[in-house]
Amino acid sequence: MDQTPLNPECRICFEGDDNGPSGNLIYPCSCSGSHKYVHENCLQRWRRENYGRKYNKVCEICGASYLIISPYQCETFILPQTGLWGMVLAVVGIATLSCIIYEVDSHDGYVSLKILQREPDKTFILGFERGDIIIFSYYALYSAYIISMLFYLCLFVGACLKIRRKCHYWKKKARAYLMAIPLSSSYFYLYGLYLVTDTIFLYIIFAPAFVILDALIIELFMSNHNRIVKNMNELYNAETVMSVESNPMLTIQIGEGNQQESSDEYPVIVESEESQESEDSEDLEEP
Repeated sequence: MDQTPLNPECRICFEGDDNGPSGNLIYPCSCSGSHKYVHENCLQRWRRENYGRKYNKVCEICGASYLIISPYQCETFILPQTGLWGMVLAVVGIATLSCIIYEVDSHDGYVSLKILQREPDKTFILGFERGDIIIFSYYALYSAYIISMLFYLCLFVGACLKIRRKCHYWKKKARAYLMAIPLSSSYFYLYGLYLVTDTIFLYIIFAPAFVILDALIIELFMSNHNRIVKNMNELYNAETVMSVESNPMLTIQIGEGNQQESSDEYPVIVESEESQESEDSEDLEEP
């Protein structure tokens, strides 16, 4: 049986209902006794601390789900972040793709160079043939550029399809695109520097650093996307936790429970018509 305290207090801050900044006490779950009531602001602070975890939506004591209402649907398009291991996997992927592109490029007249200029620079090609490190550095940077552009394109398409509040998202994300795409185009910058200085060994010096920089930019770009989505769910989509009295399903369950309790306390015996007729016939047969 629910033992409601005479002077209810918040189970988080242990203060009563007459504290203005903390708001009114609500009854958000199935807890009873001293754990029954909580200030909505205190509960919202607890939910923010557990964002992305189980206890953001569920009471940590009784396990009941909160009744939450919000003006917008929650955004769920969140990218997985692996930190340092993600960067390592990106570098490995770049190295693998660079080997594949080199094998195709070397047997097809250096198509990648034809993209930059109609007639490939013979000095540049001779520099390839003189050093394997230069070849690997060039194609690693070329592969990093391709992977970066494909990533930005896939994220753009995914955001257009899965983000519900697109206007709000692109107002926050457009700046990141305008910064990330030029920063990830170091392949063209280094090639232009080669044309100016005519020093192919610049690829040995700068290409590995630019490859790592591209992987870092992608990781930061994913982190920026997740932070925007999180702010859209928390700061720009104010959720309200309702008391259980606002849940009509709880009223039905309580009503059914009370009806069941009353039926258990006062059992009613229903006799069938056949049994009633047999009893009437027995009464008639008696002298």
